[in-house]
Amino acid sequence: MKIKKKRNKTIQYSSRFSTPVHAFLIQAIAFFLTLGFTYLVLLRVSIQANLFLLACLQGTIAVVISYWRKLPIWWLPIQFVFFPILFIVHYFELPSFLFFIGFLMLLFIYWGVVITRVPLYLSSHALWKEMIKLLPANRPVRFIDIGSGIGGLILYLSKTRTESTFHGVEISPLPWLISRVRQFFSNSKCTFIYGNYERIALTEYDVAFAYLSPVAMDAVFAKVKKEMRPGSLFFSYEFPVFDVKPDMLLLIGNSKLYGWYI
Repeated sequence: MKIKKKRNKTIQYSSRFSTPVHAFLIQAIAFFLTLGFTYLVLLRVSIQANLFLLACLQGTIAVVISYWRKLPIWWLPIQFVFFPILFIVHYFELPSFLFFIGFLMLLFIYWGVVITRVPLYLSSHALWKEMIKLLPANRPVRFIDIGSGIGGLILYLSKTRTESTFHGVEISPLPWLISRVRQFFSNSKCTFIYGNYERIALTEYDVAFAYLSPVAMDAVFAKVKKEMRPGSLFFSYEFPVFDVKPDMLLLIGNSKLYGWYI
């Protein structure tokens, strides 16, 4: 483990629209560009269009525009497969409810993206082991994971530091449900809270951890500074706080863990 102290900045994605609306508008633009290509090129030279290939072309154009507009990287495969999946459902005359079920599954998993523009990230086992080393060792601590996903970090810490209190808060329904099921079968004493972290008072916690996205960091850090007690710790995995110098920077493989003393 290496520790460096330096000033870090991050490029923040910005748009006047939310990311899902931005993605939808890009799909609309890609559709009309594909339609124009079909009319100006294929039909004029009497080439019969293959609808599946056109759907793939539509997805490719959407990916290129999304990359140019700096949409979060996880949106690129979604942008590509959207129209090809529609074509497959239509061509094979699959029941429409299958598409609806798939939509609901994605919605339950990525609900946090719609509300907070924060995707689902899963932290690594290497991070969990480093976090154990960073927790105060001479006393019980109260720890909260802001955006706990399916609960891996909290479950690991609670098994290792049984004298301490560990809470996770998650806004996406399905990841939260998975973490609750995992907690039940592991017989862990940790707690997973369903809801927005903004409604959680941080005053009772000694250590807060977040693995969110660049767009959320300013608001999270402002809440941390306002509510957490002096001497407490805040950690952010992968994403620094814009224009705020961290007190520590830990290199964990190819990833970074930023830390601040409050």
